[in-house]
Amino acid sequence: MIRYTRPVMLAVIATALMLVLMVSGSGAAAEPLVTNVFEDEDIRNVLRYMSAQTGCSILAEQSVQGWISLVLKDVPLDMALDMITEPLGYAWVKRDGYYLVGTPDTKNPAYAALVDTEVVKLGYVKADAAVRLLSDFFAPNVKASVAANAVVITGTRAVIDQVRQMLEVIDTPPARVIVDVMVLQLAGGESIVEAGLFSSDVLARLAASGAADARTSVQLTTVEGDTGEVTMTWEAGMGTATASFQVTPRLTREREILLKVAVDVYESTRDGGSMTPTPDARRHRASTTVIARNGEGVLVGRFNLHGAGAEPDTTLIVVIPRVRQPEG
Repeated sequence: MIRYTRPVMLAVIATALMLVLMVSGSGAAAEPLVTNVFEDEDIRNVLRYMSAQTGCSILAEQSVQGWISLVLKDVPLDMALDMITEPLGYAWVKRDGYYLVGTPDTKNPAYAALVDTEVVKLGYVKADAAVRLLSDFFAPNVKASVAANAVVITGTRAVIDQVRQMLEVIDTPPARVIVDVMVLQLAGGESIVEAGLFSSDVLARLAASGAADARTSVQLTTVEGDTGEVTMTWEAGMGTATASFQVTPRLTREREILLKVAVDVYESTRDGGSMTPTPDARRHRASTTVIARNGEGVLVGRFNLHGAGAEPDTTLIVVIPRVRQPEG
């Protein structure tokens, strides 16, 4: 067993104590604390007292003025500066070796030293649309880069953090909406037109009973807020009909699906008519906004198509939207 003499033991203890003091001292330097009581004190004096207590240089540019009443007890310097500057509309920034307090106003000569610039690239929402959704309060601080689909934020660190958090809420993946578009030709049964809603069971019963004949159907996929478009052609009487169909879906707070729909139908009286409208073609238009539940069919248009030498056919256009939420 190794034995240490008394002087050696004292030296070891002293060394250990020095290491502890060095560690605690470095921690205190990294996180200076403020303890003081201020009552109706000039803010410039408050900053001077804090500078003297913490040993950190705190500079205030010439616009800084006001009165402070505040009790601080072992408050970190950064937090103390927030508590003093924010109620008076000032900002502070840590520079190399000192703190600067001032007014974050573009007319202030020290403005550039008080603010930072950060670029936030968006993944789902267009940058100009995202900027319009932000509060007007942040209008001087944000610009949209359409080419990069990014938002450029210039302001204090607090402003940058607030805008970035709001952009994270705004820039979320939109829901995918699958829309089945069906063209039905009625063989009587006008009462179903009045209802306007077509569940899958109702459509199946109509087809089974012969009350309606499905002339054509197509499925398109789009995302919430974007317009999907599809063109359909089918036989109508002794001619053909062509429909250009556009739909823009949005989800309501109740998770219903609001559909903005536009339908443009051309019917040709020529035998074997092409998709290109002819001079003697008839044209029908419909534009509407409807609300449907997920998986529920809804009537968006009713047309009487004549064909060539045929009796008018009552033709319905029904859509069935289905929502697919993004993963995660």
